[in-house]
Amino acid sequence: FSLWNEPDTNPDMFGFGFEHREDFWAFYRETYATVKAIDPAFQFGSPSLLFLPEDPLNWYHPFFDYCKTNRCVPDFLNIHYYDDDIEIVEGFSEGTSLVNKLSNDEDSFSKFIHTLYENLESYGMAGKPIFLTEWNLTVSHRNLINDTCFKSCYLTRNLLENYDRLESFGYWSLTDFL
Repeated sequence: FSLWNEPDTNPDMFGFGFEHREDFWAFYRETYATVKAIDPAFQFGSPSLLFLPEDPLNWYHPFFDYCKTNRCVPDFLNIHYYDDDIEIVEGFSEGTSLVNKLSNDEDSFSKFIHTLYENLESYGMAGKPIFLTEWNLTVSHRNLINDTCFKSCYLTRNLLENYDRLESFGYWSLTDFL
């Protein structure tokens, strides 16, 4: 079981916002407790996290500390990754926004996985299974790069180089939806 999609994003997407993150954490704790009360053997994972290694919104350390303090540590981690460079823009549309640009680093996916493992150790989450439940070169369905040979090479190369480093790779999304 896993609860919510990207609560670590801003409220314009799926998140709760910095000022309401504790509301989500309490919601997570209560849902975790309910599932585990039904059967402690049920696996309950982290929410789907759009894991940003720099943690610009200071979301992960406090969340995992909360989980340890409240005895609701996830059994596995549910991570999303888009191979975009994230740029933090202050004052854009009343507050802080994240802007995505396609990465120029051909090894960015492997580096992301490496940094993910390093950060999880610092959060006290080392050794937890990691499921990559959303993954793509770009978050946009409308990005024209989706229909190129480059995209197929990107996917093939990154799967071959990293298939044994995570529990799963959930490609997002095969569509021509505009």
